[in-house]
Amino acid sequence: MTHKIVGTPVAFISVSNRERALTFYRDVLGFELRSSDGFGDFIQLEGALLRVTVLPDYQVRDIVATVHDPDGNVLSVSQV
Repeated sequence: MTHKIVGTPVAFISVSNRERALTFYRDVLGFELRSSDGFGDFIQLEGALLRVTVLPDYQVRDIVATVHDPDGNVLSVSQV
């Protein structure tokens, strides 16, 4: 059975510095800021949204797993 995804896919990322993250995704990578609220920002990606959430004390402690896809993209899962 195949399930069709309905709606806009959203990826989540936690950051400790909201302005630095926003500058990187908007000004360096060229993505559009779609909306903001008191907890973070929504960045428009191609066909998806990136939710940038502020956690002031966020630190990556241990990388639990790293996956490389065939295109060379890397997904790292970390324990915080």
